[in-house]
Amino acid sequence: MLKSVNFLNFIKLYIFFSRILDCFSINELNEKYAPILLECMKQGNSEIRKLACQNLVTFLQINYHSKKKSEIIKHLFDNFMKAKNYQRRMIYLDFCSLCFQTFAFNFLKLYIIPDCFELSNDRVANIRIKLCKMLPELRNYILPTDGETLNKFNNVLNKLLEDKDQDVFEVTYFSINLSYFHFFSIFLI
Repeated sequence: MLKSVNFLNFIKLYIFFSRILDCFSINELNEKYAPILLECMKQGNSEIRKLACQNLVTFLQINYHSKKKSEIIKHLFDNFMKAKNYQRRMIYLDFCSLCFQTFAFNFLKLYIIPDCFELSNDRVANIRIKLCKMLPELRNYILPTDGETLNKFNNVLNKLLEDKDQDVFEVTYFSINLSYFHFFSIFLI
């Protein structure tokens, strides 16, 4: 079922994922549900991967066991962010993007942002391009008072602006200019 592109199977899986959080305790979900989601992220087709990724973020949001959260994120780091398969690194960036929309700055700073910065060195241009598209969103979560993270962000930005791949340069340039235009247009209204 994971590799199937059958729409009905996808809908069944979506309904299953959306209802399971209400049916079991957090401990049961930690033991059984999280591994299923991680396996779906590894083995599923692109739609199943995205669905599993969304549900994993939702699960992490309601999971109050910080140790289990750390274990899941370490697993994602080891098996997705550090994976040789570029599709797994792409799904990791999807996970990061969903985290930006869901979690507070402290969680992002502790678990997500440093890993995103590491992907600026990725050998695959499409990974760097996807990271470039995330830069404006990433920038919104860095507090002006957090000089260390802001400095790392600026270093990554400069590295991507000096990238030898023309597409990476253009996407970075466009993303940053668009975000600054949006930032200043708020004050012009």
